[in-house]
Amino acid sequence: MDQGGRLRSWCGLGWSEILIALLCFLFLHYMRQRHRPFISWPLLRDLPAVLINLPHIHNWSADVLRALGGTFTVRGPILTGMRIVATCDPSNMEYVLKTRFSNFPKGPDFHDIFRELMGAGIFNTDGVDWQGQRRMANTHVHSKAFRIFVEKKSRELTFNNLVPILRQAAEEGAVVDFQDLMMRYTMDTTCAVLFGEAIGCLAPELPLVPFAQAMDEAMQAVMVRHILPWWKLMRWLGLGKEARLAQGVRTMDEFVARQVVRTRGRGSGGGGDLLSIFAMDGAIGTDNRYLRDVAVNFLIAGRDTTGAALAWFFWLVSTHPEVEAKILTEIKEKGTNDLSELHYLHAALSETLRLYPSVPLDHKGVREKDVLPDGTTVEPGTMLVYSIYATGRMEWIWGEDCLRFKPERWLGEDGKLRAESGFRFLAFNGGPRTCLGKEVAFVQMKCAAAAALSSFRLEVVAGHRVSTKPSVILVMKDGLKMRVTERLPGVAGKLVFPAG
Repeated sequence: MDQGGRLRSWCGLGWSEILIALLCFLFLHYMRQRHRPFISWPLLRDLPAVLINLPHIHNWSADVLRALGGTFTVRGPILTGMRIVATCDPSNMEYVLKTRFSNFPKGPDFHDIFRELMGAGIFNTDGVDWQGQRRMANTHVHSKAFRIFVEKKSRELTFNNLVPILRQAAEEGAVVDFQDLMMRYTMDTTCAVLFGEAIGCLAPELPLVPFAQAMDEAMQAVMVRHILPWWKLMRWLGLGKEARLAQGVRTMDEFVARQVVRTRGRGSGGGGDLLSIFAMDGAIGTDNRYLRDVAVNFLIAGRDTTGAALAWFFWLVSTHPEVEAKILTEIKEKGTNDLSELHYLHAALSETLRLYPSVPLDHKGVREKDVLPDGTTVEPGTMLVYSIYATGRMEWIWGEDCLRFKPERWLGEDGKLRAESGFRFLAFNGGPRTCLGKEVAFVQMKCAAAAALSSFRLEVVAGHRVSTKPSVILVMKDGLKMRVTERLPGVAGKLVFPAG
């Protein structure tokens, strides 16, 4: 008797009966769980639900968090050891990012996921390495000289490059992908701040930028690593997005290597840019790999996050004419010589980041077993994810109008900015790892926003659909197609940033 016959003899069932029984079991399992926010399956557990919803993962996770009170757990397939605790509860996030900071490091999972991309840079390190980089960057970034340097470079690129491109588009009646344009703007401004000069992304012909394309590919691949427990096997085999990530990293490394050589070629005097400061440090200045990691980390922070925020900002303003009118009134009344006086514009940018944070989620490891303020137990080996995107969409956190684009929520009765208290707003993270580049980002965004809005009318192309892409950075899946109309033909731009 063959093996199949012995099995049928042993269980008394044929393969067709076994298949029918299995289908019935799965159907009954589905019926029992169909009213849950997501269905957990035998063996595979929660992974199918995550994969099915990957194209709109941020909205899906926000819906689940809303339904389950702010925290839920995802279990991976059996034998994988995958366990993710996701939360958007501000009390949990304050506990993790501040109160018990030392117990929630980036952790080995984070380091592994981002190793090829970020290396030993500031965003992928803990302990002494992180403290050293942060101390050096903090001293430089918060100096008056550096702030002046950043604003000067941002104004130059806005007036000399961005405004002429928009004026040409207006004259030709061309459709502009504003997401691509803003990524080019922030790529050039970040390179100017980091390396001392822009790299020509905002040249009139809008040239292809291999480095930027490589970065986009890498970010999508890294997002998949958060979800697939067997991504290391795919990396070893060079399959799927892992192959594109490897190629993207090679492209990025080649670009940064050229910038490092150029920075060293300027000698000990430096150029006032960030990489020169790190290169002149005696302890690390001879390590090109380290400088590469520093550069890539700051490029990702400066180009991707700020560019994405500007794209969402222009989309929201274009669909909320009452907000646009108030921004234009403020610019007309206060001018743009002192960007810090543009309180309503600052509030509109903050409100954009509340609804569309550039980094929609972040995660931590767990050093020792702990209990979060909401009672959730977390243990070593758990990936603790906090959804910044979901936080801005919870009524119990921001009120019944949480989904409304309302810059006024950031202003006091006197019309000036009021500080946001607590951990409800984490677009720039919180606690000891609060983003060092927050003020730099606002300078870059205000320069571009004030120039574009005061000089041009922007309108989303009819029928263009805006949706999110599953990526580490919250970007638009199909870009942002807009038509540009000059408000004051012949003088646009000159009213915004006077020469010098």
